[in-house]
Amino acid sequence: MGFNWANPHEAYDESTGLQFPLRPGEIYSYHKLVDPAYRNLGVGGQLGWEGNQVITAKGYRQKIGFVDFQNFAQRRSVAKWGSRPAGYLIFLQVFGRKFTISLPGKKPDHVRNTD
Repeated sequence: MGFNWANPHEAYDESTGLQFPLRPGEIYSYHKLVDPAYRNLGVGGQLGWEGNQVITAKGYRQKIGFVDFQNFAQRRSVAKWGSRPAGYLIFLQVFGRKFTISLPGKKPDHVRNTD
C-alpha cells in the first residue's frame, strides 16, 4: 500500500546531491510512496502520522524532509500531519556547477558529486 523511509544518520537529497547535517534528536525522512491504487484516500497522510508516532517513540524530536516546491500533492500530504516549512532551498546547476541559496532553514553541509 505504501512506505516511508527515514535515516537517522544523515540528510541527503539524491536529486540535488545536497547533504545536510543532523543534530541529535533529528531524523531525515526522505522517501514516501503510496501505491497509485490507494492515492487520494488519505493513505499518505495516515502513513505520515503513523511514521511520526514511531519516530517519536524512538526518541526523535524533529523530522527533517525535502519536498520539491512543485510537488503540490506531497506538500498537501505533509501539511495534513503537522509538518511545516522550516525554510526554502533554491538549487541551480549551470554548466555542471552547483549553487544553493537557503532562505531560513537548514543549510547544506556540502554538495556531493552525483555524476
